[in-house]
Amino acid sequence: MPNPITLWICNYSEVHTVLDMKTFIQQVKRAAIDAWIAQKPCDITVCRVTQISPVVIAYGQLLIPEALTVFVGDCKQSLRSGDSVAVIRKTGGQQYFVLGVVGQ
Repeated sequence: MPNPITLWICNYSEVHTVLDMKTFIQQVKRAAIDAWIAQKPCDITVCRVTQISPVVIAYGQLLIPEALTVFVGDCKQSLRSGDSVAVIRKTGGQQYFVLGVVGQ
């Protein structure tokens, strides 16, 4: 019959190995996410202005409120409803940079 202390040491090392594997998997997942973000830090697209006061921009089916937009230069003053604008979307979609009106 095995010694209880020996059993405890074996069980401890098995649990320790499982915890190390869990940490390893988390690190691999994080590295994969970081690599994905690094390859595509932003999207550049053309969107349509749907409303002027406050400014609302349609990005596909998504409506971007003015609070999430940064206007480059004085492009905000020249916007009209229906204008097409060049937009840079930061990865994660938390910030949109409006570069100006396109196609006039």
